[in-house]
Amino acid sequence: YARLTENTPIFNNHAIYEPGYTQVVRLRIENPGDVEFQYKVAVNVNSYTTSLNKFGATFSLPPYLRYGVLFSASEAELDRALAQSLADQDMEKLLNLNTYSAYDTVTVVSGGARYVALVVYMPEETSNEANYEKPASQPYVDLGITIYAQQAGTSMPQ
Repeated sequence: YARLTENTPIFNNHAIYEPGYTQVVRLRIENPGDVEFQYKVAVNVNSYTTSLNKFGATFSLPPYLRYGVLFSASEAELDRALAQSLADQDMEKLLNLNTYSAYDTVTVVSGGARYVALVVYMPEETSNEANYEKPASQPYVDLGITIYAQQAGTSMPQ
C-alpha cells in the first residue's frame, strides 16, 4: 500500500465505463496516533464531461455509477469478502457517488489498521441512455475519495 496524498490518482482515469464494468480500489486505514477513531468513506466526482447518447440526448456518467464498500481486519479477510460479494453480486447496498458509506463497525485503535475495498460499478441493466454514440466524444469522469474520521466515543454525524 502506497501513502496517499490529495494528488495521488486512485481510480483509473482511462476507464471506459459500460454496463457491468467494475473497478476495485483497496485502502489501508492506519491510526498512528494515540486516540481511537471511527471512519466512513465516500467515492466523489471531481470532474466529468458530457456526451451524446444513442438517442441523441446529453448525458454524463456519474448518475449511472454506483459504489460498494467492504471493511475488514486484514488483507486476506478483505480478499475473501470481496470475492464473495462480487460473486454473489451483493455489495450490501450500492451507493450513489458523493454519498458517504455507513461507518466501519470497528474502531481503529492506536497503532491499528483497517482494510477497505471500494468497488465502483456500472450496473449491467444500464442501457443506451449511458452509451455514447460516435462521433460524439467519449464521456469522462474523474473520481476521488473522501475519508471522514472522528474520535471514537463522540456522537457521529450521519
